[in-house]
Amino acid sequence: MQIEKRCQYCNKTFIAQKVTTRYCSHSCNQKHYKQIKKDGKVQKKNRDTKAIDLVYIQHKELLTPSEAKEILGIGKTYMYKLLAEGELKSIRITPKNIRIPKAEIENYLQKRLNKEKSKIQPTPTKLSNNMNFYWSISEVEKKYKISSKALYDLIKRNDIRKLQKGAKVYVKKSDINKIFNS
Repeated sequence: MQIEKRCQYCNKTFIAQKVTTRYCSHSCNQKHYKQIKKDGKVQKKNRDTKAIDLVYIQHKELLTPSEAKEILGIGKTYMYKLLAEGELKSIRITPKNIRIPKAEIENYLQKRLNKEKSKIQPTPTKLSNNMNFYWSISEVEKKYKISSKALYDLIKRNDIRKLQKGAKVYVKKSDINKIFNS
């Protein structure tokens, strides 16, 4: 039995041996399959990254995590990490329904901005004149018998400013004394 059909990929006419044949050749079949898969991925990506109407969000007081992540410009995983760690406070409406107050997002952004500003500290130009107020990291390690990793963790946790002069890093004696004497 020979049936004249049109190829679904290239639209050429061909003689088919079966009623179920859809393509003129194996290569057309492969190309069409790949095109269908690619189109499916593009549609899925478009569905996942649908544009959120920012005008609509401006009038809402409670935001979904996906709306909040769009405002913050972060990914889904990091958004849920912030919620789990308590960096962003949320309201659980039902066990699977979370809302984030807009004020919490503003507070989080303000905290991040202040943190970034505190990291940018100019190194004092007259550090050599004030050396009696500073210890180098190695001096602190020796004095308090602490590893450098543990010391850096303490410095980071307590938001102690580090000052670098050349290859050495210095910290204020008063800040270190507050940690170890408390």
